Amino acid sequence: MNKNLFKLSLWLLCIGWVATACDDDSDGQAQYEYTTEDGSYNFVLKGYGHEQFSYGDNVLKPFDLEAPIYIENTSLSGRAYSYAKVQAERLDEVTEVPVDGYESVASIVENALYVARFSDIYKNVYVKLRIVRVEGSEVTLEYALLKQEVSPNENANQPIDGDTSVMEFEMPRRNVANAYAPHKVTVDGEEVLNLAIEWNDAMKHAQWVAFSFNKVTGWDNGVGRADKVISGFVWPEDELLPENMRVGESSHKKDGFDKGHLCASEDRQYLQAANIQTFYYSNMSPQMGSFNGGIWMKLEALVQSWGYSVSKGGFDNVYIAKGGTLNKLLKGFTGTRKGGDGLYPKTDDNGFTTHGLACPAYYFMAIMAEKGGQYQTIAFLLPHDEALSSSADLKEFVVTIDKLEEETGNDFFCNLPDTIEDEIEASVDMNLWTWN
Repeated sequence: MNKNLFKLSLWLLCIGWVATACDDDSDGQAQYEYTTEDGSYNFVLKGYGHEQFSYGDNVLKPFDLEAPIYIENTSLSGRAYSYAKVQAERLDEVTEVPVDGYESVASIVENALYVARFSDIYKNVYVKLRIVRVEGSEVTLEYALLKQEVSPNENANQPIDGDTSVMEFEMPRRNVANAYAPHKVTVDGEEVLNLAIEWNDAMKHAQWVAFSFNKVTGWDNGVGRADKVISGFVWPEDELLPENMRVGESSHKKDGFDKGHLCASEDRQYLQAANIQTFYYSNMSPQMGSFNGGIWMKLEALVQSWGYSVSKGGFDNVYIAKGGTLNKLLKGFTGTRKGGDGLYPKTDDNGFTTHGLACPAYYFMAIMAEKGGQYQTIAFLLPHDEALSSSADLKEFVVTIDKLEEETGNDFFCNLPDTIEDEIEASVDMNLWTWN
């Protein structure tokens, strides 16, 4: 072959190779010539260094995962993802899943290599990510699947007659001996879970009430209290409970106690229909007036500040379960302060009110917040005491979720993967929470 023909052949070969290497596939994943593992993919993310860039216009969902990876200023981010940096130069050098070192974001630095862990209640998926180059606002990634596994979750709830609401993160583990009442509302044509109640009929009291602040419910639209803003409003019985289990006004009158909300009226201010549901009698607990309007209200306001931060750039989601200790009742009690009905609150030797409602000796809140796929928990356990001052420091009543489970007999946040649940329920870092 003469020299000119050889050069022409080599040139044609290169042209074909470059055209193939730079072709786009149907998924918009640009294939670049610089890959470090057979079968890896390339993708170009936009928005590097732009604080106001809308990530919704440019996201990567590797291997059709439900949640995307996107650029947040100068980092890779993404709800349900965490990132562990790996000391390697090529994807094919990474063969083991990092045990620890995961963080909520990954700094964008050329040639940095990470393992991105995607977690939901069903699975963990580990994706190798290499930052190939940064050019202007564009970041080129190379990625490949490392491992996927079913999330171990031995205590998760299962759907009830096709209703999957009990599988939401705010739900404690169901006691199948109790009734389950998931209350929903319609927002912009979509059905939304507002709050759910597990009803302990033997106690005539909720075992727990669970709800969340999210992108729909985490807005304080100031709809007010239904009993104040709706003319002739009548507090409703819970029609999702069997008729023979329902309690009403007759069970709560002339006993010296307040009808204390578990899910507070102020917790559901995004929609009037949602607020109305907080007035179901199944959501009421016999609380001393000084407690209900004092330390309990103070704690509610604090937790609401965390919940409504969802609409202000704070947490992405806040999950809450509330209730009273049905395994620890206020027995043989006679109060020294009259209730709003002019009577002294009292219970019998078994801890029940005049009309047969269980009266808890303690009240609790279990809270889990999520930001960028990272979770944190905190819990409160307050004695039901008329002398407990509203000026008391709420930090005095903080416990771990593990401790609250011991005290109440409830299994909180059971729908989390066990590895995540075990980690976040064992301790509390109060520095992760804002205190008013």
